[in-house]
Amino acid sequence: EITLVNTSRKESVKNMTITMSAASEYLSLDGIGDTVYIEKLSPQKTCVLTCQYQIHAAAPQGRYELELSMEYADAKGNVYTAVRKVRLSSYQSPRMLFDPPAIPSELAVADVVEVSVQAMNLGKTKVYNVRAVLEADGLTPEGTIFIGDMEPGTKAAAGTQVSVSGLTEGDRTYGKTAGTVTFYYEDEA
Repeated sequence: EITLVNTSRKESVKNMTITMSAASEYLSLDGIGDTVYIEKLSPQKTCVLTCQYQIHAAAPQGRYELELSMEYADAKGNVYTAVRKVRLSSYQSPRMLFDPPAIPSELAVADVVEVSVQAMNLGKTKVYNVRAVLEADGLTPEGTIFIGDMEPGTKAAAGTQVSVSGLTEGDRTYGKTAGTVTFYYEDEA
């Protein structure tokens, strides 16, 4: 929504034509046409324009401008023009893909194995502090698996040592176990 204000204390604005245009190939207007007509805007009054736009998926994260070219007349028929810019922010959501951890299918109590995970940044923005936490009955990781920061379109892997102990849940010391790997990452915000 764009709010127009007639800042004059005495003069009405008449026959206002507002043409909207996108200053970037990544931005396009949807819905209403690119031109809006307002018959009259009284002194100190406002008018709200509703505009729908689309920022293309290929757009880099950042600021874009929507330009408003206005032409209007006063009560005496004098014609005025003005150009204003509306700044729009484009935010790209992170898109990550994680491979399951590589853990041997059979382990013995007291084994220590290296468990690794792989992450892929499929988004268009950098992600920060990519890490994984492994939790499973009978498996004790040395710590959080830290991959680090990742640029768009990259993949990275990291691992940690995991000690194998007996099962603590249920009535058996040995057998199958299951667990979770939780991945964490941060965007620029």
